[in-house]
Amino acid sequence: MIEKLLHKSEEKRSELLQVLDALTDEEFTEKPKASEWSVSQVINHLIDAENSTMGYISKKLQGGINLKDSGVKSQLNSTALKLALKSNKRFKAPSVLREPANKPKEKSLKTWNKTREMLAELFMNIEPVLLKKEIFKHPVAGYLNAEQTLHFINDHMSHHEKQIIRIIQSINND
Repeated sequence: MIEKLLHKSEEKRSELLQVLDALTDEEFTEKPKASEWSVSQVINHLIDAENSTMGYISKKLQGGINLKDSGVKSQLNSTALKLALKSNKRFKAPSVLREPANKPKEKSLKTWNKTREMLAELFMNIEPVLLKKEIFKHPVAGYLNAEQTLHFINDHMSHHEKQIIRIIQSINND
């Protein structure tokens, strides 16, 4: 199941990368308003979130078999998180993440590619006995297992894809 979720995530990311490829570097870094994020900042937010997630999981996996089994509460957390991210509601980024950098397109996408390689390697190397353990604590939703965490990563990207489309429309209308 992990491999399937990673593949699905990369397919979705490829679709988003096609949208990003059409942008100039100026469009990629342009903010619609001074108080709003650029496409670059949204992508770098995704990178920061994925890196934070990997760091947390790597640390938790050192505890190995001593991790708690995920259960009904983790499933409820995951479902609530999925519903929130699928809504059109805007959320403030958790305080554990800083305001993302506004980096050039090539640098941002190169970093995201590397992050995704490391993410896939981390998840593919989780021992099967640990897949149903609570390996990640989302800052708002709480504990998730490996599959639930990958669902979060995918839903998080889809949530921000809508934001990216709004930003592109906004800068093209000005």
